[in-house]
Amino acid sequence: MDPEPGLADNGELEQDLQALLEASGQAAQRAGTALAVFTDEL
Repeated sequence: MDPEPGLADNGELEQDLQALLEASGQAAQRAGTALAVFTDEL
């Protein structure tokens, strides 16, 4: 899979993280699987 240019790379963690999670969730949904994200500290 080729990287998406301009996805989650604007330097704003709040916006970048949201964009990354939305794209990951959509990919998981298309694949018919689940997505689990475990965050210890940011």
